[in-house]
Amino acid sequence: MNTQNFSAGQVAVVTGAARGIGLAIARRLAHQGVFVYLLDRDEQALNSSVSALQLEDLQVAGIALDLTVGESVNAAFAQIQQAHGRLDFLVNNAGVVRDKRFLNMTEQDWDLVVDTNLRAQFLCCKAALPLMLEKGFGRIVNMSSRAWLGGFGPAHYSAARGAGAA
Repeated sequence: MNTQNFSAGQVAVVTGAARGIGLAIARRLAHQGVFVYLLDRDEQALNSSVSALQLEDLQVAGIALDLTVGESVNAAFAQIQQAHGRLDFLVNNAGVVRDKRFLNMTEQDWDLVVDTNLRAQFLCCKAALPLMLEKGFGRIVNMSSRAWLGGFGPAHYSAARGAGAA
């Protein structure tokens, strides 16, 4: 990761940051002096991760929310704007898969995966862009997957991740 683009005082949001890739991204940004907001719906895992990062003397905070609900996303970004007056980076990492064959997939399976992998990206971008435009700077990274290239398995995941990469 090129560290010359980061500086103290910058603010980032990483979604799906309670564990895995999202947590690693949040940790790396925080080690570069960026204040990082970890967003995740798993409040217990989120609180544990935030505490662990704070024990490393990293500047982080957590916001537990459902990223598929526009009002919740808007409230989170308003909280960030209130606290910092800026947002420099958004990493849309949140994702979920329900590995089912298409004929066994329910509408609820489809909605959960598409909403988490695609709608959440849209809502976060929509909430983040005004903060970035106001300051004349911002970077958005939408995580994707090679699943959209095809193969046997979760059509809903492939469709949502492929659309998010567009």
